Amino acid sequence: MQKTRQAILDAAGRVFRRLGFHGGGVDAVMAEAGLTAGGFYAHFKNKDALFSEFIRDGNEQLSKKRYADRSRFTGREWVLESLRRYLSRVHFDDVEKGCFLPSLMSEISRAGEDSKLALEDGLNDWIQTLASELDEKDKTQVLALIAMSVGGLALSRCVNNQEFADRIREACMDAADEYGFTCKGKENT
Repeated sequence: MQKTRQAILDAAGRVFRRLGFHGGGVDAVMAEAGLTAGGFYAHFKNKDALFSEFIRDGNEQLSKKRYADRSRFTGREWVLESLRRYLSRVHFDDVEKGCFLPSLMSEISRAGEDSKLALEDGLNDWIQTLASELDEKDKTQVLALIAMSVGGLALSRCVNNQEFADRIREACMDAADEYGFTCKGKENT
């Protein structure tokens, strides 16, 4: 039962990132999971409940990725590496497996309270994780850098011209330089 539930959550992640919450219905999610639509309600009360649980699960998966390289970097270096990876061309191209926020933040803003609370929990964890080894001044800047990175990645995915998309992501890294978090010239492409 838990394995099937996770398969539905994984499929929902791909479908919602690709089609959006409103574009990706229960039938599409279940088809993506290789299951019949009729079995959905044995696992979730409704599509809104699936969306909230998808956000929680997505936060957990992203948190695991963030911690994966923790031993290699500390303090500001870790913030820089996180920003570089987040704004990288690899993450830009990986819509279905990357962070769900750039694809879904406008839909989360119109979602129910449970979805918003799930997002807040994940965002607070992200902030605390990145800022854990920084002084108070830098901790304040981490929230701005996260917001800029998410917005920059979302905006770069909204344009058709790849060169322009790259300029948007690079502008975010330049803005990080203004905060004293030097990212320029170190992108993983």
